[in-house]
Amino acid sequence: MRVTGYTDPMTARPGDTVRVMVSCDAARFRAELVRLVHGDENPAGPGFKEIPRSATFDGIYPGGVWPLYPGSCVIVPHDDALHPSAGFTLAAWIWPTTPTKGLQAIAGKWHDGRGAGYALFINEDGALELRVGDGGSVHRLSTGRPLCAERWYYVAGCYAAATGNAKIVQRPAQFWPGDESAGQTEATLPPGLVLAHDAPFMMAATAATENAGAGERRDFYNGKIEGPRLFGGPLAALREATDSASATAAPDLVAAWNFGRDFARDHIHDDGPGGLHGRAVNMPARAVTGHTWTGRIDDFREAPDEYGAIHFHDDDLVDAEWAPAFSWRIPDGLPSAVYAIRLRALDGEAEDHRTEDHIPIFILPRKGTAASRVAFLAPIMSYLAYANEQLTQVPMALCPNQNPDASKEAYAYAARNRLLSLYERHGDGSGVFYSSRLRPIVNLRPRFVMYATNSPHQFSADLHLIDWLVAKAADSQHALGSD
Repeated sequence: MRVTGYTDPMTARPGDTVRVMVSCDAARFRAELVRLVHGDENPAGPGFKEIPRSATFDGIYPGGVWPLYPGSCVIVPHDDALHPSAGFTLAAWIWPTTPTKGLQAIAGKWHDGRGAGYALFINEDGALELRVGDGGSVHRLSTGRPLCAERWYYVAGCYAAATGNAKIVQRPAQFWPGDESAGQTEATLPPGLVLAHDAPFMMAATAATENAGAGERRDFYNGKIEGPRLFGGPLAALREATDSASATAAPDLVAAWNFGRDFARDHIHDDGPGGLHGRAVNMPARAVTGHTWTGRIDDFREAPDEYGAIHFHDDDLVDAEWAPAFSWRIPDGLPSAVYAIRLRALDGEAEDHRTEDHIPIFILPRKGTAASRVAFLAPIMSYLAYANEQLTQVPMALCPNQNPDASKEAYAYAARNRLLSLYERHGDGSGVFYSSRLRPIVNLRPRFVMYATNSPHQFSADLHLIDWLVAKAADSQHALGSD
């Protein structure tokens, strides 16, 4: 799409301030306020209707492309305690879903841009791998045994800074003789390899810079992680019960991140002595079954220890993290209605709907007031459930409509950027749990036509009702002799 964006928030009242995020591949774009009345261009109907309204943000702005960076992870801010001087043991339970997809980070304090620190990975061969780097060279130790998809493993890696002794272990939760996915490897690496740096400790991704912001995260992991723990010495690698009370009481424990609490927040709690808490980014799935799940209790609130895992995906996206192009304070006296911020790309092309996008915003009356006897309840939750739906990727030739280019481009943008609705599956086959307004929603637009029905859908269909209400209100005012 030439120009697109989103607002924060999506609904507002007079006095509220709305931030507007815009991505545009042209040198400039024009932003204007319009009131939306009807969004269907079918010639059998009344046609597209919008009413220009003046706003303080009206004007021309410099363009610039904002990419979308999907992928969920946990970020623990830098702390010197995360660089144990004697060495480390890093352990966790994992349930990978795409072990052969490529390099995937499990956990560690790894600065990918500098090749420094330590981390556990699933390597390109699908096997567990420990990486230790001093900024000049990266040393790898792998089990050489590919992990099986959708199976629980205890994984651990340890390194002694003084001697260079290293060990890596992958052990299935359910083991039987001859299991080829179990394995361990020992080796002697150069001593003193772990280089301290300021990049955060991360789970399910690595940091390319110290900030680890959007676009600076990579090596995303698909699957569940449970009970990640860091010890300040190399002797804890084969602890049989990494999630037991004895492990959390170990004298060399640095951190023990507990995914079985704070389910409704992005906070990741550390039960260890240093309180090295973290934050979940892009909302991975919380309260999912862990390696001790019995199947007898299906409510995570009744058995949080059995639902102590997090399911990460490389295509989770809850916040695009774009900087605002401008802000708008909703003025007093603006009538409640369905509005849109109309964006038009400007680079010498004609200003028409081929270079424009509408970002809807729902303006409500002040609390405790009513401007009309009739209320329209916008089904925001339904809009979010269907946000960027790609249910039917039907060739456009099979679904002619009055404005194929806009809908085709919207579907292509959603597919290209892996924007998913609650009716899709993630790339690893698991269902999508969450939706968000903090990203472009390309089908929350006037003119949008759903391929499956060859007709307006959700928001674009609801504008038919808005047009009918406006028409009836005009008829009523005319009958009363009013303007």
